[in-house]
Amino acid sequence: MTKPRKPNTHKANDLWTVKMIAEKLEITNDQVRNLVSTIPVAANDGRANLYNPKDVRAAARARTKKNEAKSGSREFYEIEKLKQQIRKLSVEADTAEGRVIPKEQVHAGFFRFGSQVRNALLEMVEKLPPLLAGQTPDQMQVRLKEYAEGVLDALRNHEYSDK
Repeated sequence: MTKPRKPNTHKANDLWTVKMIAEKLEITNDQVRNLVSTIPVAANDGRANLYNPKDVRAAARARTKKNEAKSGSREFYEIEKLKQQIRKLSVEADTAEGRVIPKEQVHAGFFRFGSQVRNALLEMVEKLPPLLAGQTPDQMQVRLKEYAEGVLDALRNHEYSDK
């Protein structure tokens, strides 16, 4: 004959284990361990500590409130400073890996490209009138198209254009 079992004084759903807390609140086990360190143990079933769900939810709400920095507070500015440092480091890492072109190089390339466009337009003002003098509109159109293709080809072969 076996010994009679002691009656279970608490319902299984009344108290939560660490695993149940992680599932219910959708947080990691490490986060649960940090959370339950502030909560008193409601019971122990021999294998694990059990926690009152009301205490767990209250501690989770308090933890969330604690992590939210109010705008204008010292913590808020520290968080913003850290975010800016992270952005700066990520840009520096991208630059080191060659995924980003330095600003000075882009600036110089933009102005070189712009000067080529400007020179092409000024050249067009000087070259086109003698080229088009005495021609019919159809012939002018052909000449303009050839000239435009030459200018566009020169711009396509610019040092910073995609090849």
